[in-house]
Amino acid sequence: MDELRDAIESFGELGLDGVFRWVLRVIGLVAIVGGIGLVVVTELGPMLPTALVLGGLIALVFPDPLLTLAEVAG
Repeated sequence: MDELRDAIESFGELGLDGVFRWVLRVIGLVAIVGGIGLVVVTELGPMLPTALVLGGLIALVFPDPLLTLAEVAG
C-alpha cells in the first residue's frame, strides 16, 4: 500500500495527477454504460444496474473528492 501511495505522490510531483482524474472519469463512464447495458440486455434485478449507474455518475462528476477521500483513508 505504501508503494501505491509513493507512486501517486510521484505522479503528483510530475504533474500527472490530472491523469488519475481522467481515469476515474473513464471508469465512471464505463460503469454507466455497463449499468444501462445490463438493464437493456438482461433481466437482472434493478439493484446492480442502479448501483453501477450511480457509482459511475459519482466517479464521473466528483473525481477530486474521491481522490481526496482515498488519500485520507490510505
